[in-house]
Amino acid sequence: MAYTAGDTILDDEYNVFVNNSSSPYGYNHFAGTGSGAYGLGQSAISTVSAGGTVNASQWNALMTGITNIANHTNDSMTSRSAVSAGDNIAILAAVAADLATLAASVAGGSTGATALTTSSAKQNSDSS
Repeated sequence: MAYTAGDTILDDEYNVFVNNSSSPYGYNHFAGTGSGAYGLGQSAISTVSAGGTVNASQWNALMTGITNIANHTNDSMTSRSAVSAGDNIAILAAVAADLATLAASVAGGSTGATALTTSSAKQNSDSS
């Protein structure tokens, strides 16, 4: 996909970000069911029909999904703000790079994620 940051996103470009099952992997591949080392079992994000318009709610769902998975894998993502209905949805820098980072983290077993320790777990104490 040849896209340039700042251009209005096309349905095909959005669909690659959401649903591509080969490198660069789309969100649904590593966050959804995926295959092999990929797949976290999260709900899939819908794609846009051919020739369709990417709505603000669809774009925001993708950005929220990226943020949620990044929080789980402990990866830093490019900062982005939500769009509103009627806004032009421009391609943002580093979306493909952020998706690649998340896919690699998921495939690698999310080794950057921080584990729960006994000091942060709920503990009960009984005494007589």
